[in-house]
Amino acid sequence: MNGSLFTPGDSVTVTYYSGSKRKRRATTVLCTAMVGLNGSFTCNGTIPRRYRGGHKGTKTIVATDSSGTSASTTFTLK
Repeated sequence: MNGSLFTPGDSVTVTYYSGSKRKRRATTVLCTAMVGLNGSFTCNGTIPRRYRGGHKGTKTIVATDSSGTSASTTFTLK
């Protein structure tokens, strides 16, 4: 085990969530990436614009592999 969350060679789907309210937030798949030998991956997705991007505020990006393991990060859209 390399100490990483994701297994090398597995596929990870990266999804952008436009807001915190489940009923009103838009979701956009940014990319699907292959996990490297060190457990990391690269996603060259682009945050959507206009209504799919949501209003200013806290946003979330979640990476999920085929077994359902996920990791997330948040950022502020200004």
